[in-house]
Order: sequence, then structure tokens, then C-alpha cells
Amino acid sequence: MPFPPRVQRLTAGIPVLLGLQFLTIHLKTSFPLAVFHPLIGFSLFSISTTLVHRTSHIVFPNHNQD
Repeated sequence: MPFPPRVQRLTAGIPVLLGLQFLTIHLKTSFPLAVFHPLIGFSLFSISTTLVHRTSHIVFPNHNQD
């Protein structure tokens, strides 16, 4: 069963954000990229909770009918 396009985009965004999270700590540049580290962490949390909310009715279709 294919997932909706928004769920697919959010799922594809998680590895991108994880890569950016890694780069913001390990890259040493003249501009401190570590400033974005908390923002990316919050974005990861937000995306993961949105994915759980959007896919729960697809994965567990009879859960809310009780």
C-alpha cells in the first residue's frame, strides 16, 4: 500500500536532516554552523511526531474504532 506523498516527503527528509545534523557539528567553517544544530534537532523531532500521527491510521486502521 503506497503512502501519501506528504508522508513520503517527510520520510525522505529525515536522512537529509540527520546528515545536516552531523555536518553542523563536524564541519569547521568561518561561519559557525553549530548555530543551526538545535533548529535541525527540533525539526527532526517535529517530522518524526508528524509521521507517527499521519501514519498511525494507515498502519493501525481499526485502532480508533473501539
